[in-house]
Amino acid sequence: MDKLVALRNKYQTFLDKLTPFILYRWVCFGNILVLFLVRIFLAQGFYIIAYVLFIYLLNLFILFLQPQDREALASSNAEGPTLPVSSSDEFRPFVRRLPEFKFWLSATRATILCLFATAFRILDIPVFWPILVIYFIMLFVATMRRQIADMIQYHYLPFNFGKRKYTSSTKFVARRQETQDNDAIALKSSANIKLPASAQSPRNSGTQLDNVKDNVSSGTTGTVPGGSLKTPSPTSRQLHRFHRG
Repeated sequence: MDKLVALRNKYQTFLDKLTPFILYRWVCFGNILVLFLVRIFLAQGFYIIAYVLFIYLLNLFILFLQPQDREALASSNAEGPTLPVSSSDEFRPFVRRLPEFKFWLSATRATILCLFATAFRILDIPVFWPILVIYFIMLFVATMRRQIADMIQYHYLPFNFGKRKYTSSTKFVARRQETQDNDAIALKSSANIKLPASAQSPRNSGTQLDNVKDNVSSGTTGTVPGGSLKTPSPTSRQLHRFHRG
């Protein structure tokens, strides 16, 4: 009994390690399914087993597309979209009735079981296979039409195709674009500052600087761009000290 529990725990640990590898898991399932179809083609039989397998896979696919809480989805569509009204309210994404991992696991188990069943000739029941193919195609079309109508009625999309995804690179590009826009705005605002006409020419500014020097030496009032510069004249006490020296 302990060995059985330990074996079950090891099996569950192995499944947990396979969870993040979505692409590799489905590629493995595709290879097993192709191997099963090759076995059916070479044996020229076991059409009933193939028909049952594809009906089961179709049922799993429909459960994978459907939402888990159908009544809540119907009530939310009837009342319209609502915003959270309390701290306990939270955003709930689309929850599938059959999760992706369980879908893959059930489909892989069923395919391996059917592949194992083809080893027993007693299960090869003679049947006219074109009838099974036509019936499966009609069943698939009718089921998918009903599923698409259900998706349109309740306004949900079970896939993430067409939705924008943000990564670190896109965030960096957006941040850099925002910085460039801010720099452009600052440069434009600084370019709109108007300087005095006399200060815009370098030649005029040099001439005005010479005038200021002359005014300082003569003790008169001079002008600078944007204002005036007044040089104080020497007082009589300063002149008396100068003559005594």
